[in-house]
Amino acid sequence: GLEVKEEIRFLPDMYWSPKLHKDPIGSRFIIASARSSLKPLLKDLTSIFKLFQKQVESFNDKSRVFSGVNAFWVIQNNIPLIDRIAKINKRKKAMTVMTFDFSTLYTKIPHDLLLEALNEIVDFSFKGGISEAVYVNQYGASWRHTNECRMYSKRAIKTALKYAIDNAFFQVGNKVFRQKIGIPIGSDPAPFFANLFLYVYGNRFIINLRKSDPVRARKFRHMFRFIDDLISLNDEGEFSKSYCDIYPPAMELKRENSISTAATFSDMDLEIESGQISSNLFDKRDAFGFSVVRLPYRCSNIPSKMFFATISAETLRIANATTKYTYFLQCVRNLLIRMKNQGADVSGIAKVLRKMITRHPNNFSKFSKSTEDIILDCCNTISG
Repeated sequence: GLEVKEEIRFLPDMYWSPKLHKDPIGSRFIIASARSSLKPLLKDLTSIFKLFQKQVESFNDKSRVFSGVNAFWVIQNNIPLIDRIAKINKRKKAMTVMTFDFSTLYTKIPHDLLLEALNEIVDFSFKGGISEAVYVNQYGASWRHTNECRMYSKRAIKTALKYAIDNAFFQVGNKVFRQKIGIPIGSDPAPFFANLFLYVYGNRFIINLRKSDPVRARKFRHMFRFIDDLISLNDEGEFSKSYCDIYPPAMELKRENSISTAATFSDMDLEIESGQISSNLFDKRDAFGFSVVRLPYRCSNIPSKMFFATISAETLRIANATTKYTYFLQCVRNLLIRMKNQGADVSGIAKVLRKMITRHPNNFSKFSKSTEDIILDCCNTISG
């Protein structure tokens, strides 16, 4: 019943994205198109599984309060990890940090296992839902009927899901291919499919472990996963021992950090010192052997307000990712030198920083500095 307009009756193309920092240069192949005949269906599935992921997360948040066991490791950004590190640091109980990476996630998921896992998510979500159908409109998916919405029953979602996975066609030149293993990188619902697929296996493992060995199950309470990157804090090596028992053999997982007292994860460089985890901003682009164009220029065709807003947003991100004031100032110095070269002036920087720190005082309270002292120290890094 979805309308497929004439102008989108095409197959998506494959295009190549270079990994210029690799030696030799690496490749990433993306399958995506705004003019794809499956686009309307994939957008609806994205909204539906976004709703389901929030529901699964909410259920696990409540369950963790009563059981002390964490079965939902998915995060959308590093804020939950930063909050957990702060709690561990208060007790000075930091012992180990280990990071892992799925070397081939999207392109290696077997379709039969993917369908099985996602159908399990559909059944779980409908069991805890408040309606017999999910309703989708331009703003997203909901359990409540809204105007001009499309209705999806449980059966319809499973049918649409199988259709989308079985019909992952794309074209390269004049040749047409179908992806029969994995999900296309670039497809709208791909992040939710991958997240929930891995969640199902992790959840099954934790539920069984909670019944057989609840003490061991609680050792996974500091696990976090951002798409295909995992981090485990203070788990006494349990995840390293267990991941082969958690995920299917097709999911290749490898340890990233060589020592258990230092690691990089997301945009943070982590190190354990005297029972506390210190964090600094980590950007792998800084190690590239070439210059990378980042953030806007003031002479760009954008409002000046938007240009300065990027400075305050980046400074806030740095504050979140750093535990020491010296780390914070060094990262801000690099940022402000870049932005000064791209058109920023000191007075404009001071103005947006003052406004941002006033709005987010808790993010800067750990530095034990007044707002004016922080602004003065930041601006002094680029004076002259």
